[in-house]
Amino acid sequence: DKSAKMLEEANKIAPNNMMARFRYMFVLAENDRALADMQKVMDDVHKNDLADDDIPPIANFVHARLLKDANYEQLDKEINKLQQDYEAGKIDDVTLNAYFLVFDNLDPALKDNYASWIKLYPKSYAAHQGLTRYLLGLAGQARGDRYMKDTSDKEVGGMQLYLNGALENAKVAITLTAKPV
Repeated sequence: DKSAKMLEEANKIAPNNMMARFRYMFVLAENDRALADMQKVMDDVHKNDLADDDIPPIANFVHARLLKDANYEQLDKEINKLQQDYEAGKIDDVTLNAYFLVFDNLDPALKDNYASWIKLYPKSYAAHQGLTRYLLGLAGQARGDRYMKDTSDKEVGGMQLYLNGALENAKVAITLTAKPV
């Protein structure tokens, strides 16, 4: 595979080249490649000891695939582990937020995935916080980017519907962790 060889060459030249890994993950994601291929890149990232703030953009490709593939067990385990690391002071709130950016994907096809994740893990902070972020994004999308005076009642109603759902999930999420973000 041409892109894998390019990553291999980049690693020889610059072993800690985060951008090469990011671009390779992008190629894997765009071509709907196997999760195992993505996991190899993550293993490589950990082996090469990249800076903490370099890891989330790469890891989010894996987390997005886990959500899309309905692999809720692994997704829940990984995101809740990051939350535990935050609570223990191993990562800061900015880094944790960078991992949660994966849930800002507004793909309408993911709605059922979030519902299924929460159904399987109703006490999961990650699941509820992920859905909260997703719904907040949909609220913004429903409202649009015009001034409020130029926004229709239908757009405002759609925004309010999503905001109400986000608020309900946020209320649950904050009860599931000692240190919510």
